Amino acid sequence: MRLQNLINTADDAFRKAVKVDWQSEARDLYVKRLKEAKELTDALSEALRTVSTTLATYSEAVTTAKSHYKSGKVTEKNCPR
Repeated sequence: MRLQNLINTADDAFRKAVKVDWQSEARDLYVKRLKEAKELTDALSEALRTVSTTLATYSEAVTTAKSHYKSGKVTEKNCPR
């Protein structure tokens, strides 16, 4: 979660960095690297959202499975043999 928050705060930094009017031989490299960094953080952010959703779904499934298991154990215990 902290990584996701860090990535979210980077968006503002990227917006500010794009507005920099910097003149140098390295300007094109700066713009290229800035674009690459933005693409990486966007991809990482999307991956973290996907993982978060998947883990929440998995957690719900485990809770349901535990409930079914417990119910089955109770039924098994109460079944005449």
